[in-house]
Amino acid sequence: MMNLQVYPAACIFFNSFPLETDFFFAIFEQDPECITESNQMNPSNTVSVATLIEEIQSELNDQTGSWRKVSELLNQADVEFGFGADEMKQILDQTDISPSKASKLISIAQDDRIKQNSKVFETVSAWTTLYQATLLNDEEFSELVNIVSEEGVLKVS
Repeated sequence: MMNLQVYPAACIFFNSFPLETDFFFAIFEQDPECITESNQMNPSNTVSVATLIEEIQSELNDQTGSWRKVSELLNQADVEFGFGADEMKQILDQTDISPSKASKLISIAQDDRIKQNSKVFETVSAWTTLYQATLLNDEEFSELVNIVSEEGVLKVS
């Protein structure tokens, strides 16, 4: 079995790897020499689990709202200027959003089914999950909404 060494450059790579990438696979093995004091369990915990949960949930809620707002703003730019216009290109360049990603985010903003069922999707933090919902036909979308309504949670598999 291969023993992997972790170097600071690898940490920088994994911290900056874009999350919207469709697939990523890696095998990691623990190397006792790579464990630092900063990632060891602290026996005298100073932060409660409840506090961490509250902060994580707050950030996820902010993220969910942010992606929805970004999709609405990109849709507004699309309506105002047109997708291929210089103004739209400037917006995408300055915000580091690819045309492909912008197109998908705009699809989210334009999907009336998501708007009509906003309660179902309010906890979805990944814009890619919202985009996948836009690709469903009406029957599949209704089935998704029914399942979420019954189970109370949207599960992505």
